[in-house]
Amino acid sequence: MSPRISTRRHSPRNFRRTAIRNLEHSGISRTIAMKIVGHKTESIYRRYHIVNDQDMRDAVAKLAAAAQDKQVLPLKRKAARS
Repeated sequence: MSPRISTRRHSPRNFRRTAIRNLEHSGISRTIAMKIVGHKTESIYRRYHIVNDQDMRDAVAKLAAAAQDKQVLPLKRKAARS
C-alpha cells in the first residue's frame, strides 16, 4: 500500500506557496514561475513568495562572495556641494 498525503492540514495555498518557493530556489525565472502557477500579476505572486531569514543570509553571502571576486562594482560617490 502506498503512503497517502493527508490534505486536512494543508490548503491549496500551502501547496502553491511551496511550489513557488521551490521554483525560486531552483533558479526558474519569475516570469516562467508565474505562468506555471497561474499568477497573472506580480502582486499576487509576491503574496506567495515568502522570504525567510535563511534566504536573506544566503543573499548576503552571495553578494559578499561576488564583491570579493570583483563582480560587484563599488558605488560612485557624488562630490559634496559647496
